[in-house]
Amino acid sequence: MADLIKLIRKAKERAPRVIEHTPPDLRKAKVDFRQEPVTREITSTLKPYTGPWTSMEVAHLLRRTMFGVKKADLDYFKTKTLDQTLSELLSTSPDPAPPINDYNTPELKDPQIPYGETWINHKWDYKDFNDPDFIKILSLRLLSFKTWWIKQQMNQGRTIHEKMILFWHNHLVVETQSVFVPILAYNYQNILRRRALGNFKDMVRDITVDPAMLIYLNGSENKRQAPDENYGRELQELFVIGKGPDSHYTEEDVKQAARVLTGWTLNIVNQKLVSSFIAFNHDSGDKQFSSFYNNTKIRGRFSGNGELDDLMSMIFGTQEAARYICRKIYRFFVYPEIDDFTEENIIRPLAEVFRDNQYEILPVLKMLFASEHFFDVMNRSAMIDTPLDMIIGFWRTMDMSFPQDLSLEDLRQYHIAMFYMPLLVGMELGDPPSVSGWPAYYQYPIYDKSWITNSTITTRAFLTDILMSYGLFRPDEKDPLPIDFLHFVSTLDQPEDPNKLIDEVSLLFLGYPMSDREKEDYKDILLSGQQSDYYWTNAWNNYIADPNDQVARQVVFTRLQSFFQLLFHLAEFHMM
Repeated sequence: MADLIKLIRKAKERAPRVIEHTPPDLRKAKVDFRQEPVTREITSTLKPYTGPWTSMEVAHLLRRTMFGVKKADLDYFKTKTLDQTLSELLSTSPDPAPPINDYNTPELKDPQIPYGETWINHKWDYKDFNDPDFIKILSLRLLSFKTWWIKQQMNQGRTIHEKMILFWHNHLVVETQSVFVPILAYNYQNILRRRALGNFKDMVRDITVDPAMLIYLNGSENKRQAPDENYGRELQELFVIGKGPDSHYTEEDVKQAARVLTGWTLNIVNQKLVSSFIAFNHDSGDKQFSSFYNNTKIRGRFSGNGELDDLMSMIFGTQEAARYICRKIYRFFVYPEIDDFTEENIIRPLAEVFRDNQYEILPVLKMLFASEHFFDVMNRSAMIDTPLDMIIGFWRTMDMSFPQDLSLEDLRQYHIAMFYMPLLVGMELGDPPSVSGWPAYYQYPIYDKSWITNSTITTRAFLTDILMSYGLFRPDEKDPLPIDFLHFVSTLDQPEDPNKLIDEVSLLFLGYPMSDREKEDYKDILLSGQQSDYYWTNAWNNYIADPNDQVARQVVFTRLQSFFQLLFHLAEFHMM
């Protein structure tokens, strides 16, 4: 329905941006982000990994497949074999409760959804999009959706599920702010959640006619009278085939794919926003494709589903489809650059497994994460972490949680803060910068280095300083939530031993053991300039003996605060 699409686009143009808060202005901080050039010569392959299974290997696997490394998770998986660990990691988590109305204020209340109840079952009407107050409500619901998504990452179970949802979000991109309708953003994310570890071909098929994608890439405006090639192009160039060395689809293939997809649009049916097919708007002629697709001819008919299925079969019948997705998986989970050896010995064998398993995702992931190549020391702490990995990983590694008695508004404020911090350093969940996703995964030759600029590296330091000095700030500027690093240190195996403490903290936050020289620098902070380890051991034991003794508490608190603040300024803290 063209009128519906026009109403949505006009509503989006009139909507205010909800995220307008700024964090406290703290003193400037400098980050030592030194990274010596490394000659990368890797000959490891997809042979099963048979090396040691220690905390180092477990931490590497968890850091790449989850957000951060929680000590409890590390200890848990150390007791498992690699096969047992992958069986648990490569699983889906239960469906979470949906986002709710947590945004009502005395000045602006959602007239349709009671406070504390979910808005995903809202009954839609055309007139909604002409109501200025309702447009403001849509903005608040969209923020509610994004903070709900952040919450799922913060509370993830021991699975790769949330990381895979992020991976597919970066690959099958929909910018939710562009779509603007929160329920469509939620339903789009649900496709990624449901299909994240399932069948890629089925996922692409679902996404192709998903209402959010129909709006985002103009599929809803693709008619036989005026074909729109936007989605037909991105389906091949970005979503399935890519622009690799063996990708030779033609401009004519783009036009023919657009013809196949004519007639799909958006409508309100039974007061729900859904995709629908209008046969009158569909080009029912035959569609002839190039030699890249073996000169396939898709028979024209008035069935949108029939031609769509034929299109999927044709595109996924190419060798390049599997290779392209395996390259994307590799760049996200292993290393951004793919040389000739990696292409031949990693990508192509993975692609064969992908095709042999009819595009099931799990066999590819299992082969990759069980390989000697994944655990190669050259692939460890080798990528700059994303802003989400930095912030959510910090929270989870520090074993933070919210107090049980927080109000719904308090939780909302803190979740907004957790959403806002990655945004400050270049990563807004739900809204990659373009349909190509974040440049870190495709922009040659910079790749992951695009996360680090003169601005973002300073802001990263600001954020860790904020967290260590003040805590998790609230956008409403009420008292922040302190970071309980005393609790975190108390969970370590031997916190009274400064050497063991530094080793364990280094493993969890940096992914590697510090050199003796580095360790001495950090131990000097814990010893407050003294020479004997006893000065830390005694201080810690005094605190543990009476945690309510404010003097004893302040002694260890001050030293640990300085210790962590300096640690988070290390370049290696920003590596994964």
